[in-house]
Order: sequence, then structure tokens, then C-alpha cells
Amino acid sequence: MGKFSKIIAFVLAFLLVFQAGLSGNFSKIYADELEESFEAAEEIAEDRILEKNEGLDIDAEELEPYKEEKETEKTEKEKGKKEADGIEKIEELKEADEIEKAEKIKETDDIIKTETENTEEIEPKTVIDSNVTLHKDTVYKDLYIQSGSLNLNGYKLEVSGNIIHSGGVLNINGGKLFVKGDYRIQRERETNDGVVYERGSGYLNMTNDEDYVCIDGSLIIESNYTNRLTDGALEIKGDLIQKGSYNTFSPSENHWVILSCRFSF
Repeated sequence: MGKFSKIIAFVLAFLLVFQAGLSGNFSKIYADELEESFEAAEEIAEDRILEKNEGLDIDAEELEPYKEEKETEKTEKEKGKKEADGIEKIEELKEADEIEKAEKIKETDDIIKTETENTEEIEPKTVIDSNVTLHKDTVYKDLYIQSGSLNLNGYKLEVSGNIIHSGGVLNINGGKLFVKGDYRIQRERETNDGVVYERGSGYLNMTNDEDYVCIDGSLIIESNYTNRLTDGALEIKGDLIQKGSYNTFSPSENHWVILSCRFSF
């Protein structure tokens, strides 16, 4: 090969090497720029996604407050519903309680009304001077039997005070007599020195097996007539005092006398 040919070959080789060097640098620079452009594109895409989904939680950590808020809202709704249900239940119970109270009041009123209808309320001082027959349970405060007869006729008679039996007859006739005070078969007379009690003409009639007399106070007997006590039970919680004739108090046959008192003859 000639000298010229060698020079040409060297130049060509240098150019080839130089070109190869330029191509490598260019590729590296282009690749770096491409990578930077890709990262920039990713950032832009992420910004766009964040802008599009603004107000929403993307990652798990940022989602927690949102979840807690939702859970709190749900809990408050459930609590509100429970409270509303509880209030409604309380109102139902109150309504049922009011209905029950109203029914009890009505029932009590009916009982009182029935008892009132079946009970004959008379003046504080009741005087019997003719024939009287009970047709319902009766309550007296103080009872004065002066003449005629008082027939219990199988009903209950309550005397919250005293009985002054000066004349006539008290016929139990299958009923029940309850006396809170004293039962005096005597005549009452007022004098300048006050009230005195003396012999009367009344008597007590107990001839029925169901007859019952209970005296919380004392039984004082002073009469011209003998009491007819052949059946039933006479209970005396105070004193039994007989004055005058010894036979004015003479229970007989099937009559029971229950005494928790002191005797004075």
C-alpha cells in the first residue's frame, strides 16, 4: 500500500472512532433527558390525579381521618336512633303508666262510689223513735234508741261513737253490730249537775245464729226488761256492768259471750 493510501485509511479510522464517540455521548444525553421527561410526566400525572381527586383520601394514612369521621358520624347516627327509640319507649311506658294510673283511679272511684251507695251516712246524732229496718250497711256516729225498733236485717251497722239505748228494741237479726264507744242500755237525763244515766226500758235481741255484736268500750245494762240473748256471739272489750235487777243480762241456750274485761255487779 502507498503512503497516500495509509493516510486515507488513518483519517477514515479517526473519523469512525470520533463518530462512534459522538454517538455514545449523544445516546447517553438523550437517555438522561428521556428519563427526566418521564419523571416529570409522572409528577404531572400524579398532580392531575390529585387535582381530579381533590378532597378524597388517596393513601392509607390520609384515609384514616376520613374513616374516623365516617365512623363517628355513623356512631352518632346510631346513638341518635337509639336515643330516639329510647325516648319513644319511655313515652310509651309513660303513656301505659298513665293509662294504668287512670284505670286504678277509676277503679278506686268505682269502689268508693259502690261503698258510698251501699252505706247510709246519717247525721252525727241519730235518734230512733219508730220502727227502722236497714237495707244496706250503715254507719252512725252516735246512736240514740228511744222507742220503736232498729232491725239490722242481716246488714252491718257501725257506730263510731256511743249507743244510748233508753227504750225500744235493738234487733240484730242476722246482722253485725260494731260499737267503738260504750253501749248503754240506760236512759240518759240531763240535770243541773250534768248528764246522769238511770234505768230505762230498752233491750237487746240476739236470737239468730249469725248475730254478732262487738263493743270496744263497755256494756252497761240497767233496764226494766231482760235482754233476749239465745244465739249468736257478744264480744265485749271493755267493762261489763249490770245494775238493778240481776236477771236483765241472762244469756242462754246457744248464745256466746266473749269477755276481756272487768266484772262489776
